[in-house]
Amino acid sequence: MRFFCFGMLLPFTFVLANEGLQLPLETYITLSPEYQAAPQVGFTHNQNQDLAIVGNHNDFILDYKYYRSNGGALTCKNLLISENIGNVFFEKNVCPNSGGAIYAAQNCTISKNQNYAFTTNLVSDNPTATAGSLLGGALFAINCSITNNLGQGTFVDNLALNKGGALYTETNLSIKDNKGPIIIKQNRALNSDSLGGGIYSGNSLNIEGNSGAIQITSNSSGSGGGIFSTQTLTISSNKKLIEISENSAFANNYGSNFNPGGGGLTTTFCTILNNREGVLFNNNQSQSNGGAIHAKSIIIKENGPVYFLNNTATRGGALLNLSAGSGNGSFILSADNGDIIFNNNTASKHALNPPYRNAIHSTPNMNLQIGARPGYRVLFYDPIEHELPSSFPILFNFETGHTGTVLFSGEHVHQNFTDEMNFFSYLRNTSELRQGVLAVEDGAGLACYKFFQRGGTLLLGQGAVITTAGTIPTPSSTPTTVGSTITLNHIAIDLPSILSFQAQAPKIWIYPTKTGSTYTEDSNPTITISGTLTLRNSNNEDPYDSLDLSHSLEKVPLLYIVDVAAQKINSSQLDLSTLNSGEHYGYQGIWSTYWVETTTITNPTSLLGANTKHKLLYANWSPLGYRPHPERRGEFITNALWQSAYTALAGLHSLSSWDEEKGHAASLQGIGLLVHQKDKNGFKGFRSHMTGYSATTEATSSQSPNFSLGFAQFFSKAKEHESQNSTSSHHYFSGMCIENTLFKEWIRLSVSLAYMFTSEHTHTMYQGLLEGNSQGSFHNHTLAGALSCVFLPQPHGESLQIYPFITALAIRGNLAAFQESGDHAREFSLHRPLTDVSLPVGIRASWKNHHRVPLVWLTEISYRSTLYRQDPELHSKLLISQGTWTTQATPVTYNALGIKVKNTMQVFPKVTLSLDYSADISSSTLSHYLNVASRMRF
Repeated sequence: MRFFCFGMLLPFTFVLANEGLQLPLETYITLSPEYQAAPQVGFTHNQNQDLAIVGNHNDFILDYKYYRSNGGALTCKNLLISENIGNVFFEKNVCPNSGGAIYAAQNCTISKNQNYAFTTNLVSDNPTATAGSLLGGALFAINCSITNNLGQGTFVDNLALNKGGALYTETNLSIKDNKGPIIIKQNRALNSDSLGGGIYSGNSLNIEGNSGAIQITSNSSGSGGGIFSTQTLTISSNKKLIEISENSAFANNYGSNFNPGGGGLTTTFCTILNNREGVLFNNNQSQSNGGAIHAKSIIIKENGPVYFLNNTATRGGALLNLSAGSGNGSFILSADNGDIIFNNNTASKHALNPPYRNAIHSTPNMNLQIGARPGYRVLFYDPIEHELPSSFPILFNFETGHTGTVLFSGEHVHQNFTDEMNFFSYLRNTSELRQGVLAVEDGAGLACYKFFQRGGTLLLGQGAVITTAGTIPTPSSTPTTVGSTITLNHIAIDLPSILSFQAQAPKIWIYPTKTGSTYTEDSNPTITISGTLTLRNSNNEDPYDSLDLSHSLEKVPLLYIVDVAAQKINSSQLDLSTLNSGEHYGYQGIWSTYWVETTTITNPTSLLGANTKHKLLYANWSPLGYRPHPERRGEFITNALWQSAYTALAGLHSLSSWDEEKGHAASLQGIGLLVHQKDKNGFKGFRSHMTGYSATTEATSSQSPNFSLGFAQFFSKAKEHESQNSTSSHHYFSGMCIENTLFKEWIRLSVSLAYMFTSEHTHTMYQGLLEGNSQGSFHNHTLAGALSCVFLPQPHGESLQIYPFITALAIRGNLAAFQESGDHAREFSLHRPLTDVSLPVGIRASWKNHHRVPLVWLTEISYRSTLYRQDPELHSKLLISQGTWTTQATPVTYNALGIKVKNTMQVFPKVTLSLDYSADISSSTLSHYLNVASRMRF
């Protein structure tokens, strides 16, 4: 139910001149008695009184209100809006000064409410007016706290002229611990030097610990299109995505106290920390600085994925450090729990049409540090401009734990964007790689004044460029290459990218000097290349699962060195022998490397042809087979044949019955089996458990052999040791057993035959360097047979009987070919089936008790030796590389000790219950078998 306020109605029309929109407003002066008991004159517009809106069970709505000073709907000292179960709405309220809906002279708290909304509230009855504060299109407060709300918070279509299109706080604003989402959308601050289209905070803004998504979208102002916070902005520990998108900072009128920018946000110190689902800056625009963020210092750490996409500005397509104020700026970007991605951000300071791709633009003396934890990356699909002088070196992978990847790539640059600025990052100060991987791929380039590789790996892909650049001693001076030096001591080549179609070798280049349109060799810089040269892929892993390496290769271009006549590039200490040293998985082979050196005549009209010394490193490849990664080897699939064999033997046990009484009988059995297969010879073992049931029928007589027939169904699960690989199986078993006595019942001979069909589903989880998972379904067939001979020297009437026995067991298992789906998918087919013939020999003892409840105890101990075994093997293929290998099963010991204990109790004259436990023990395998059976004679 919606409640409306009634009071004195004044006709009024508000005209949004800048938008061409005429909005009729019904304007009210006082609140209705429906909201207040015995209202006092001026109570709702009194800056010296506190006001509380609490505990409303129905919708609370203040709309179409107008007040001649501050606060179109409410003016008070402190305002509390709390514990309202019904919706709270402030709609279409207006005032000519500050606080279109609410003006709180001190504090405003919005807490523990269901849905609350501020929509289409306006500051000023004349958008062209410049007098008055004109702050906070929806809300004005010295401090504001929006906390612990349960439902959605909405701030949409609010308007101010100077600061805070929706929210304005003189000092601090806290948006914290809210359960529901918050939407701040389409709010505007209209003046050319306005601040904070969505939010303005005069000191600090904290967005922390919220469980719902936060969306700050489509807001606009002169500076800080989405957010303007004068001192600090903290976005931390939020559980859902934080989105700052489609915001606009339209000012380009610089002044001594006005340096506009920040399409998404502007602040002095920005901290984005520990946001689980990540942060998105998308399609924000600035007519001046920083399409997404304009800040003096930025710390982005310990977040999920952070995206800077499609942002644009005059300078700093995504980020630009604010140069105003005292102290130095610092940008710290650390990918700790998700990647940080810059893609399709653009800048236009060089008046290019279309604008060129750009991620970061720095002002003087900025401290830039970029790094990634293991498994994560900072991805620059847009270049960096770090050109103005700084005493701080750029640090790549600056912390001890930064062993991830910082990537510069031109992969997503449109083919028509050929200008060098779309590909090259200009680092005109000192840069250092401390550890981890610095990757340059797909035509991207690093133009460095000084670069030192203190550790880690420089990974170069196709078309990558490492070149020299001049430094700028002062902001207004001409670049100079005097003192320029690049030191590289561990280069890796991204081999799959080099083998791609029309790929170009990565280039290390002394950039020529340009005078007008003439290029000449530059003899000032020096480049030193030493250490090992290795081959990797784009994930910094061994590249030998590439399908290209399945056959011979010739003249593979690995590295291109473009030197000057004075030979300022020293590569004499580059160690190429490491290409064939060390072990790796995948295709095996031999690399043969050689240099091709060329001296040319300088071409002053060609950027590349100006240099005269050219060296190309080529390699030939001769394949020698394939070796799978241990996680891809697949013995767990082959071990499925052993798992089925153990299950089939459990089924055979259910067929055997020894009853001196003749006649017909039927039994129902519950069966369990636990198998622990140990690791052996580098192959992983497994642990499986099976449960199921069996139904058998028996026919016995004195004139013919005993005969039993059984059917069973089993369900099993298996898990590989030291991994998350698992298999679920469904077994269908059928078998028969024939028993007879020989030589006047001195020998009992039995023959059992069985067939089992198994349907299986396997799930493989990859860990470590390999990531992802795959799954597949397959089936197998198992045949089992047993020939048992028991010697019966004692008469039947004896209570205690001891007799030896000998059994021949035979198992054969086949697996049908199948193919996995998912990551690292493989194909398996049978190479050799499982065949095992063993001979258990032992002693059996039985003891009968003829008391009130007849009991029979049976114990066995046996030694089983394997007479013949053919271990199973599978043909295996990795689909992505077509690499093939043979997968063996985990070795099983040839000898084992068997123990059995069985108790049978006659509960009725024709009904018996039995409990049967047996165990097989060997150095490789431990199995436990349990059978609970009820048997009825007819």
